[in-house]
Amino acid sequence: MLFIKRPQRDSNTSEKNNHWWPLLALFLLGLIGGIIYDTGDVLIRLWSRDMGVLPKQLDWLNGIEILHPLKFLWAPLFSVALAFGPWAGRRAWILVALGVFVCSILGLSAIPFFGLTFLAILVIMTMARASYDALIIASQMDAVSKSLWGWSENSCVTGYRVGIMLTSNLALRASFLGMSWPMIYLCIGIILMASILFIGYSPLFGFLNTAQSAPETSSKKFGFWSSIQDWLGLRGSMIVILFLIIYRLQDGWIDPQREYFLLDTGLTKISLAYLKTCGLFGTIAGGVAAGACIRYLGYRRALTLGLIVHGCAGGLLYLSSLYSGLPWWPESLLKMAYFLEQTTKGWSTITIFSFQLLCCQGGNIMTQLALFSALSDLGMKIISARSGWLAQEFGWSTLMGVAALSGLPALSLIPYLFSRTFIAEKTAASLPKNTP
Repeated sequence: MLFIKRPQRDSNTSEKNNHWWPLLALFLLGLIGGIIYDTGDVLIRLWSRDMGVLPKQLDWLNGIEILHPLKFLWAPLFSVALAFGPWAGRRAWILVALGVFVCSILGLSAIPFFGLTFLAILVIMTMARASYDALIIASQMDAVSKSLWGWSENSCVTGYRVGIMLTSNLALRASFLGMSWPMIYLCIGIILMASILFIGYSPLFGFLNTAQSAPETSSKKFGFWSSIQDWLGLRGSMIVILFLIIYRLQDGWIDPQREYFLLDTGLTKISLAYLKTCGLFGTIAGGVAAGACIRYLGYRRALTLGLIVHGCAGGLLYLSSLYSGLPWWPESLLKMAYFLEQTTKGWSTITIFSFQLLCCQGGNIMTQLALFSALSDLGMKIISARSGWLAQEFGWSTLMGVAALSGLPALSLIPYLFSRTFIAEKTAASLPKNTP
C-alpha cells in the first residue's frame, strides 16, 4: 500500500503476499518500465546521433531528464487520489501513466524531430515515465511478505534491465536494417498498448487493486507532506540526503554518453546490440550478488563494495578511452570494460535502491520513496546535463577519468552514515525468526 504502514494489510493481501506470484508481477512491471525508460532516454540519444547531433548539443535532453527525479513534487497527489479518488487501487493509476506515455510515443513518431512540439511531448513523456516509476516502486512495499525481503527489489530492477536490453537490442537491429526511428517508435507504442490491456485484465496484478486507506493527516491542508517533515527531524537526516544525492555520480557522467562513446570507438550498431545483451547478464549477476551481500553482510559492506568495484570498472573504461584502437589494446578489452561496468552498475543500483526502502520511516511510503529516489537521481541528472560538454571539450578519457573518481565523496560518508544517523544496520539475521 502506498499510504498506510506496512503492517496494516487486509486478509486478501496477506494471502497473496505468502506466494511468489507478486514477484513475477513486479518483474513484468519492471520490464515495462525498462521499455519506457529506454524509449524516453537511450533511443532518443541514438536517434539524435543518426541525425548528426553532437554530444555537447545533447545536453538539452539531459536537462529535460531533471524532471524525472522531481516526481516527488507531484507524487503526494497520487496518495490523495488513491485514498479519495474514483479509482481506489494502484492499478488504475499505473494504467493512466502508461496511457499518457503511449500517446506521447505516438506523437513523437508523427512530428518533426527537435521541433518545439517534439520537445513539449518529450517533457510530458518524462513526467509520465516518472509517475509510472513512483507507482511501481511504492507497490513493492507490500507486494511480498518479509520472508521474501530483498527479492522484490531485485525482481523489479531485473525486469527493468531486461526491458532496457530488449528495447535497445531490437531498436539497434531495426535501425541497422533500415527502419526509420519514427517507425520504431510506432512499433513500441503498439507493444505498450498490448501491455496496458495485459495489466488491466490479468489477475496476476490483482494485488494492485487493494483499496487505499485515507491518509492519517487528511484533515490538514497538504497534510500528506507531514511524513517528509517528520523524517527531516530524524537524527542525521541531512547526511542521508547528501549520501543519496552523490552515491550515483559515476552513472551520471557515463550513462548519457555510453552509446556515443562506444560507437565513436568503432563499434557497429550490431556489435553494440550484442554487447548490450552481454551487459544485461552482467547487470543481473551484479544485482543478485548485491542482494546476497545486503541480506547476509549488511548495507554498510554492500554500499562500500558497490562504490569500490564500480569505480574500478570506471577506471578500466578510462584506460579503454586512452588506448582503444591501438594494436596492443584489442577491442575485446573495451567490451570487457563495458561488461564489468554494467555488472558493477547492477550491484550499485540494487544496493542504493534497497537502501532507499531502509530509509522509510512510518507511513506515507509513496511520498517518502518518491523523495528518496528523486534525491538519488537528482545529482546524477545534474551531472548528466554537463557530461556532453565535458566529453566534447576535453575528450572521452577526461569524462571516464572523472567518472571513475566520482564515487570517492560518497565512500567517505559511509562511516558517518551508520554511526551518526538514524539508519540502523540490517541483515537477514536481524529479522524475527517467525516472520511470515
